[in-house]
Amino acid sequence: PLFRKVGNTIVNIIFSVFVFSSRFAAATATATATATATFVNNQLIAACIHVVLRIALSKSVLSIEVMVLTEDPTVGAPASGNPHKYVTGISLLVHILSIALYLFPLSYPIDPPSLFPRSFHQTAILDEMHILAKSNTDVHWGLGESSLKDVFVNDYWGRSIVSYDSSHMSYRPASILTFRLFGRTPDGASSAGRSAIHRIVTVVLHASAGELVGYVAHLLFGYSAMKDLAKIIFLLHPVHVEAVANGANRPHVLAVMCALISILGWVMQARSNDPFWDRATKYTLLGFVWGFGLLCCETAVFLLPAIVITSWTILDSQGVKGPWYAGSTRLFPAVMFTVITLAYLAGRYYYNTLAIPKGLIRPAENPYYDFSGWHRVVNYIHVLIIHFYKANGFLFDWPIGMSHEYGFECIREMKYPYMNDGRMPYVILTSAGICTCVAVAGVTAWKETSQAMRRRTLLLTLTYFAWMATLFPISGILRVGTFVADRILFPYSVATSIYFAALIGWILQVSTSSRNRRVFLAFTLLLLGNMGYRTYTRIGDWTSHLKLLGSSVQSCPRCAKSLMELSKIYGGAGGGGAG
Repeated sequence: PLFRKVGNTIVNIIFSVFVFSSRFAAATATATATATATFVNNQLIAACIHVVLRIALSKSVLSIEVMVLTEDPTVGAPASGNPHKYVTGISLLVHILSIALYLFPLSYPIDPPSLFPRSFHQTAILDEMHILAKSNTDVHWGLGESSLKDVFVNDYWGRSIVSYDSSHMSYRPASILTFRLFGRTPDGASSAGRSAIHRIVTVVLHASAGELVGYVAHLLFGYSAMKDLAKIIFLLHPVHVEAVANGANRPHVLAVMCALISILGWVMQARSNDPFWDRATKYTLLGFVWGFGLLCCETAVFLLPAIVITSWTILDSQGVKGPWYAGSTRLFPAVMFTVITLAYLAGRYYYNTLAIPKGLIRPAENPYYDFSGWHRVVNYIHVLIIHFYKANGFLFDWPIGMSHEYGFECIREMKYPYMNDGRMPYVILTSAGICTCVAVAGVTAWKETSQAMRRRTLLLTLTYFAWMATLFPISGILRVGTFVADRILFPYSVATSIYFAALIGWILQVSTSSRNRRVFLAFTLLLLGNMGYRTYTRIGDWTSHLKLLGSSVQSCPRCAKSLMELSKIYGGAGGGGAG
């Protein structure tokens, strides 16, 4: 195993230098730390360093030691043999193609061709214009105008977080640090021209997040093919484009990665027999990972139930009890993550930075902000249904296409009498369908004679809805500036990808006819091809303001903000402001 680890590390270094040359060469020093951490049997540190190493080297799957879970990994339904002993070449190919899927449309051919026949688009798009602007000195390393302290007292856009008249209260210092790390401009020039490198970093982070989703999927359902299938579905999901192709939306990717690492680390430590102080050290490290996630994106707060319930579901299926000094493998980490989250919220409350000042919420961006009573409930249920279909849109985009802006007049207000609105039937049917699924799961669990299966059915149902609960910011319960946004769906798509992969695996497993299995497998491949094509096409829209606004007008022909920005471009006044 040691020689294999060293060999994998050497291959990682060669692969990194070959693909990204000197840009990521400095990351090779992490290989020594990886071997050292493995030597001292500190598996959690080794796993975290592996993840960092894979991100830095632009590849995360040449070997399966990212998480050390090879001892009796069977979860739920038994898998044949050791499910970790699969051909790594397929997983590596998936990983490379997922990166290429984004990087190819984000680049363009060079004429005449040179050593590198393609170059990346450098134009900053929408929020990239603000986060990478020269005025936002927090993202620049070397200008001498912004210190690390400023990063932690300013909001995401470089304004003071306590400036109640100008700050949108997006507190994401950890994400800003990743911009400083990968996009420094010591000459004082504007960083807008470096948007390509920030997009590359986000694309690599996305691929690594897909790898972590695959591990969680395997632990939840235990099918040998679950890891790669869930990973492919997740990486091909069209709603990810806004969060991945635009560097300014990296915080959403980072927050989900931290949540997934917390789940995997929790499960691994629950299965270990480490001494008390080793276990405490590793749980402390997990706490820092989760704290980093909270500082990456404020919406990470809503990932806490998903972390806890997903971990409980995995531990329950494996029958993990833990030694006496751990207190409880289910309770202690849950309390730790909750305390960290409450401390974060308490700090935001103390500095009065939880709510966006009402004067900064514009009707062009959130036309439902001032709705109240039953009228607000009906319209925000419709908004939730739209997000539900987007997250589960494996076949097509419905009931609305892709747009970077769904503001005023894009999604029309439902007015009384509501039943006269043509959209009300699918809102009612979808709501009834979701409630029916919950009822069926409850009845199925109640009829189970096995206590273990009854508990597993309930926990799997709760796990799905815990990830779905990450849509809370757009539920209308709280008054926030976000209305409809594809990036909000990034956490929820973890569950939709895993459970859709589980459904495919279950159908293939119960099919008794080889012909039916071949037909369904062909349908699955066509489905994945359709998802890849839609994602590839959508990525191309994020290479210029004109393409992006044009696609928005196609999906939302009455959207006032998109039409205004488009008119600025055609009128020669620029455009593309994020607002």
